[in-house]
Amino acid sequence: MNILFVCTQGQNRSRYLAEYLKEKGYSTDYGGVKVDGANPLTQEKVDWADIIVAVREHIKDKFLDRFEFNGKELIQLEVQDNPKAYSKEAQELSDSSWYEFQKKYVYPNLRKQIEEHISKFKKRSI
Repeated sequence: MNILFVCTQGQNRSRYLAEYLKEKGYSTDYGGVKVDGANPLTQEKVDWADIIVAVREHIKDKFLDRFEFNGKELIQLEVQDNPKAYSKEAQELSDSSWYEFQKKYVYPNLRKQIEEHISKFKKRSI
């Protein structure tokens, strides 16, 4: 089973989730819905996937506007990486270290939300 993670740029949340599940033995890839983003999605990646996971509703909507997903399972999480969506402490941390902000606030939220769906995923056969 191939799992494709989708965020805006294809370099932070989707990459993190793809690497997180790859370490657990899943077949994963990632990309972003922004055409000129760091790692833009392609229809080829979408065709490869059995399950597509969007990290936010508006990202899922952009994905659906741009790609044919041919009835594949589409899962939506709701994880922001904008410090303003978090506490004042989070905003201050992001001012000093974007990566530390991600590690403390965004990545645990991603793990928590994907764990709610992980039982649906099959690990690749070795």
